Amino acid sequence: MSFRSRAFVALAVAALVPLAVLALGVRREMSRRLTDEDARRGEAAVAALQDDLARQSEAVAARLATFGAELRRDNRVRLAVVDGDPAARRALLDVAGGAMRAAGLDMLQVQDSAGRILTSGHFRNEFDALRPALPLALQAAGASPVLVRARTADTSVVVL
Repeated sequence: MSFRSRAFVALAVAALVPLAVLALGVRREMSRRLTDEDARRGEAAVAALQDDLARQSEAVAARLATFGAELRRDNRVRLAVVDGDPAARRALLDVAGGAMRAAGLDMLQVQDSAGRILTSGHFRNEFDALRPALPLALQAAGASPVLVRARTADTSVVVL
C-alpha cells in the first residue's frame, strides 16, 4: 500500500470517527426528546379524555336523576312493579323508550334489585331478561364513569 493510500485511510478514519460519535449522540438525544414529548402528549390526551368522561358522566347522572324522580311520581310504574298490573306492565315497557329520547340518551335500561330488566329504551324486547352482573358492576364502580357493553336488536354497543 502506498503512502497516499495509507494517508487517505488514516484521514478518512480520523474524519469519520468523530462524525459517527456525533451522529450516535444526536440520535440518542433526539430519541430521548421525542419519547418525552410523546409521553407528555399521551398524558395530556388521557387527561382530556378523563375530563370529557367526567363531564359526560355528570350530564348523564343529572338526566338519570330527573328520570328517576319522574319514575317515583308515576303511578303506572308503581302499579306495574309492585302490583303486577298487566295494563300497567304494558305501559312500563314503553316508559324507557320515551324517556331515553327525551333525555338525549342512547341507552336506558331500568332493572330491579335482582337484575331483572323492567324496561329497556334501546332494545324493547329485552324486558324480563336477567342481567344481575350489571347492577353489581355499576355499584362496585361507585361514582366513576363506566363503559358497558349493551345488547341491541342487531349487535351490541359500548355505552357510558
